[in-house]
Amino acid sequence: MERSALRVAYVDDDPDMRAMVALTLKHSHGCPMLTCATGAQALREVPAFRPDVIMLDYLMPGMNGFQTLDALAHIMDLRDIKIVMTSGVDLTPAQCRTRAAELLPKPFDLAQLGQLLEDLCSR
Repeated sequence: MERSALRVAYVDDDPDMRAMVALTLKHSHGCPMLTCATGAQALREVPAFRPDVIMLDYLMPGMNGFQTLDALAHIMDLRDIKIVMTSGVDLTPAQCRTRAAELLPKPFDLAQLGQLLEDLCSR
């Protein structure tokens, strides 16, 4: 998959995290980006964006990352979309394995994020 072809939707209530991730992936890796501040916004915007990867923060007000993912699964086909759960709290890979392809603990290395997503999509 070409770098510029990797479409990433990032859902996180932290505006600084959204900005840093979007800036890194868009400018350093050429990824078309969609950022959402809430699960509800993701439900409205992610299906039309048609991402290759959905990154979801676990702890968000309203719907958490798992709840958002479950709701997205009811309105769109997620079989070919890689899911990355990010979290600043202790989640084990086993807790994420049934729903997410990858667990990315916060803080994560922005410099390595693009490569991690490319590697994930090539599996």
